[in-house]
Amino acid sequence: MKKTFLIILFALISFSINAQVSPLSVKGTNIVDDKGNIVHLRGVSFSWHNWWSQYYTANMVNEMKNSWHCNIVRASIGIGPSNDYVQDPQKGQSCLDSVVLAAIKQNLYVIIDFHAHELNTKVAASFFKKQAKKYGSYPNVIFELFNEPVNQPWSELKEYAQNISKIIRKYSKNIILMGTPQWCQQINLAINNPIKGIDNLMYTFHFYANTHKEVLRESMGKALKAGVPVFISECGAMSADGSGEINEEEFGKWIDLAESYNIAEIFWSIADKEEICSMLKPNTNPYLPLKDHDITEWGLFVKKYLLEHNK
Repeated sequence: MKKTFLIILFALISFSINAQVSPLSVKGTNIVDDKGNIVHLRGVSFSWHNWWSQYYTANMVNEMKNSWHCNIVRASIGIGPSNDYVQDPQKGQSCLDSVVLAAIKQNLYVIIDFHAHELNTKVAASFFKKQAKKYGSYPNVIFELFNEPVNQPWSELKEYAQNISKIIRKYSKNIILMGTPQWCQQINLAINNPIKGIDNLMYTFHFYANTHKEVLRESMGKALKAGVPVFISECGAMSADGSGEINEEEFGKWIDLAESYNIAEIFWSIADKEEICSMLKPNTNPYLPLKDHDITEWGLFVKKYLLEHNK
């Protein structure tokens, strides 16, 4: 009896150790694990929590891990529009907790995304202090400071990033992501004027292949060649407004560049809005296993890609 108990106990301990994901760090332009091996993150982003909270479920995280082979998901906690985190922090925190805790249980990496377009330092400081204290010790968690800056000057964004990062660093050494102006597309600004004094920091880049083409690919490629660590935290094959055709040719060129540099790729988004960039058809049940008839053309495209690349 004692021998059986010890065997079971050893198995449980071994499972716990083996199940935990590796801490990540930034080495050059790459993400590496605790043994120095390059880690290529590929996954999907949940859409704005304030409009599509019904999909912030453990079931949906499980689907993304087990049926789509994601190794990372992104929780987009909306700041700014109606019913956002500021107006209803309890709802926002509940959505975030559901996704983060499910990701930890499923041994996925997860991005805590401050999904804003305007600078809101006071709210961000409070938000990231809370999340870093709560989740900063988990190796699964990555902190995204600012979804998509629009017209803010780089000088202000740098100061914001340094201030918020210092708050996070009191509780966590995990990777921090920061965007550049013009919807995370002016990555060139980080070449000669990088954020200083913060380790394990990467710069987010967003593209939508039917709108953004060779000029922006050249810009991202130039930043990578200069040693700037890039993380694609949002992208799609359609137009930037979420409509238009799925441009497989241009999307393929972006993905070839991302794959050649082992850049993380997060695809937008888990929502059921009637637009091309939504991965779910209207009124898809968030608590049932997803069937192909629940998934849009774009969702099936992303699922196929993830199944092929995340073995």
